[in-house]
Amino acid sequence: TVPLHASGAATGEERNAYIQSSEEWLRALPGVISVGSTSITPFSGRRSLSRVARADRNPRTLDDFILSDYRTITPGLFRTLDIPILAGHSFPSPASLTIEDGIPLPIIVSESLADHLWPESDPLGQEVIWQNVQGPRYTVIGVVGDIRDIQPAADPPPMLYLPYSSEPLPSMTYIIRVADDETGMIPVIREHLRRMDPDLVIPEILPLTQHFARAYAVPNFMLRLFTVFAVLALVMAAMGLYALIVFQVNQRVREIGIRIALGAGTARILRLIMQRTIVRVFIGLVAGTGCAMVMAHLLGNLLYETETIEPGAYILVYLVLGTTALLATLIPALRALRTDPRSALQVE
Repeated sequence: TVPLHASGAATGEERNAYIQSSEEWLRALPGVISVGSTSITPFSGRRSLSRVARADRNPRTLDDFILSDYRTITPGLFRTLDIPILAGHSFPSPASLTIEDGIPLPIIVSESLADHLWPESDPLGQEVIWQNVQGPRYTVIGVVGDIRDIQPAADPPPMLYLPYSSEPLPSMTYIIRVADDETGMIPVIREHLRRMDPDLVIPEILPLTQHFARAYAVPNFMLRLFTVFAVLALVMAAMGLYALIVFQVNQRVREIGIRIALGAGTARILRLIMQRTIVRVFIGLVAGTGCAMVMAHLLGNLLYETETIEPGAYILVYLVLGTTALLATLIPALRALRTDPRSALQVE
């Protein structure tokens, strides 16, 4: 990602030419696959909001418009970011786009915006009015897939894409897709920009993954924090279960000694102890599963595109606690079975 400011371009035509020529310069670099520009850097936390309405409904007030995010882009952005074109096509080259009075410029809408404005009809070829009742008109030439780079844990917002020639901003962010390691390309891009424009203030060039990591920093921290708490809770539950079962089995050492003295076999004694433990653990797991499902339902609003009932998590808990109960029963039971019956009878 390369944020650039066309400081020497004062008019819209100059900015358009500057963006086009700079993209051509960058595209000529060895290892560069594609280049596109956007007014909003993905995962930067910034957004641009405006209003849009269907032209065929003759909107008369702002209440007839809906809020939508928008971005000014160049034609190569969709390919660079792998945003799929679901219908229609992308913008033509910037050189072929000109602003003429009374002739609507092309516009591209996201899938969610198309579903909202034209739920039962084809959006291609439809006209929209942007900003207000007297605002400019655009013709939809394409529908692209939704993106989630503003609020990662939220539904993708409606989005429309304007061609750069219709709104030639002085500042844009170049998105460069490279074939090799992106960090190794940064010095090459920096030097290339310096040769392209000696007066250019070289900006901070970052891999898109760093913007992505910043956007997800808080969710990732919370995820790790909850994971640590969950592991600690499971470990404490396993330790408590182990200690309780070991205590209960040790309390039966005298009983085991009496049974051995009366001729009971070790297999029968072990089976008797295991049956009682298994029944108790089963009752505890059933009760715990019910409580966990209730709590998961109550916490469901904190999750996004995640099932409240995750079978893998429950299976993991069953395995950990079941294995803990098995070991907590077998270890002291086998120790007690190896004890001399006379010593077992004298334990109290």
